[in-house]
Amino acid sequence: MLGTECERLAQTSERSTELRRFTAEMNFFFCVFFLVATYGFSEGIIREYSYQEHPQGVNWDTAQRHCRYYFKDLATVTTAKEHQRLVGTNSGTETGWIGWNKKPRSSWKWSDEQPVSFLKWKSNLPYFDLWKTCSALEDGYLINDDCFEKYNFYCYRYLILVNESKTWEEALEHCDTHYTMLASLANVTQRQQASLELMLSQTEGVWAGLRFMDGQWFWLSEDPVRSLDSLPSCPARPYHCGAINITTNSWENRDCNEKRNFLCHWGCKLSVAIIIEYSYHHNNDYINWNHAQFYCRIHYKDLATLNTFKDYQLIAEVEKPNLSGWIGLYRENVANNIWKWSDGQPPSLVNWETGWPLVRSSDAKKNCSILLNGRFKNDPCYENHPFYCYRHLILVNESKTWEKALQYCNINYRGLAALPFANQVSRAKEELKLSQTDSVWTGLRFMNGNWFWLNGEPIDTGNPNGTLLSLPECPAKPYCCGAFNTKTNIWENRDCNETLNFLCWM
Repeated sequence: MLGTECERLAQTSERSTELRRFTAEMNFFFCVFFLVATYGFSEGIIREYSYQEHPQGVNWDTAQRHCRYYFKDLATVTTAKEHQRLVGTNSGTETGWIGWNKKPRSSWKWSDEQPVSFLKWKSNLPYFDLWKTCSALEDGYLINDDCFEKYNFYCYRYLILVNESKTWEEALEHCDTHYTMLASLANVTQRQQASLELMLSQTEGVWAGLRFMDGQWFWLSEDPVRSLDSLPSCPARPYHCGAINITTNSWENRDCNEKRNFLCHWGCKLSVAIIIEYSYHHNNDYINWNHAQFYCRIHYKDLATLNTFKDYQLIAEVEKPNLSGWIGLYRENVANNIWKWSDGQPPSLVNWETGWPLVRSSDAKKNCSILLNGRFKNDPCYENHPFYCYRHLILVNESKTWEKALQYCNINYRGLAALPFANQVSRAKEELKLSQTDSVWTGLRFMNGNWFWLNGEPIDTGNPNGTLLSLPECPAKPYCCGAFNTKTNIWENRDCNETLNFLCWM
C-alpha cells in the first residue's frame, strides 16, 4: 500500500497535504515506538527544549538548519505541559523562533510535521499577513512575524530514559548506537526538564554523559561544567562516572562498572554535507527583482547569496558572460547605505564593481543588485533582468529504501534531489565522497515504461552525451530506482528496497 502511494506521489507535482501530514505522523509514531520496543525498554520520552542565543539573532530558516543539525528541530509544542516547559527554558520573555510556520502553497504546520493539537497565541494574533508566516515565542505566547526577521530561537531533541541496567561504558555504547549520545544535563533547566523522566527510573542512580578523565570532570556534549559541588575534584578509581541520584537530586561519582538505568539524547544529526547549487534563469521578457525573489523562493531557496570565495567559484560555472542577472543583495537602509541578502544573511564578501555601489541622491532608487562578469552593480529594483537562484543539496548519511528516502526528503526538506545535468553531478562529487554507501538515492525513477525525474526535469537516456546513458531502457523489477555510484561516477538502476544514503533538496 505504501509503495503504491509513493509511486502516485512521485507522478504528482502537487502532493496532498492531508496525506503528507498522515505520513509524517505515522513515520514519527512508528519511529518512536520502534525505538522503545527494540532498543531500550524506554519508560519515558520527552521533548527537551533548549534556548539558543545569537549576538545579532538569525532568520527562521537559519534557526531551523541549526536545530536540525545540532538537535532534532525547531521547537514543537503539542500540549500545555510542553508549552510550560518551553517557556521555562528562558522564562519566555525573550522573543525566539519556534517551529510553527507556513511555507508557500502550503498550510500552517510544525517544522517536524507533528500534528497540531495546542497553540497558545498572544492576544489578537495571529496576523493574517502574507509575509508573517513564521512563529516565535514572546512573553510566553506565540506571535507570527516575517521569516527574515532576526531572533534567537528554541530547539528541541528527545530525552530518553532507558530502564535497562548497564555499566557506564555499556550505556555509552547503547546511546551512541541507537540514539545520539549519553545525555548531558549541564544546566539547571535541563535537570528540571528531566525530573519527570527520572522518577520512572528503576535504579536510584541514573547514568548521564558525565565523566572524570585527565584530572577533570567533563560533559560528553562539551558543555561547560558548572554546579557540580557534590562531586570530588579528584575521585579515586573506579569512581570516575557521573550519575544523578533521583532521591537526593544531586550528582554522584559512582563506580563505572555498576549497572544502572541511563539517559540518552536523541536528535537527528544525519546531514553531513550541504552543497550550494546556483542556477541561471531568464525568459523572453525578463523580470524585476521582486518577481525574481518570489520565483526563487517558490522553486528554489532564494535569490543567490554570495558570501565566500567558494560561492563565487560555484556561481561562475553558471554565470552568463556579459549578461547581467539579479542576485539577492539589496539596500535595506538607503540613508546609511546598509545592504543585506534576501535570505537574511549579513554581507561578508561583497565584490562591487569599481566605483559601485552608486550612492548619489540621484541613485536613491538603485537598491537592488545585479551580477555582471563576477562583479556587483546596483540598479532600480523595477528594472527587468535575468536572475540567479540558489538552493542546498543535502547528503543524508542514513540508509533507507528509495520510498523511505522520498518520504524523508518530502517531510524534512523539499524533496528527493534531481541531478539531470552533468555540471550538477560534477559540483557535488567532493561532498558525495562523504557518503557511507557506495551509491546514493536520487529523485530518479522508472515507471510506466519511462525513466523520469521527480521534479519534471527532461531526461534522455539515449543521448550519447547524456548523463544517464548507463541506465537500461526497460529495467526488470524491482530494479527501477535511480542511484548515483560515488566510486565509479555512473548512474545505476538499483533494487528500490535496498537501503542507501540519499540526496535531498533544501
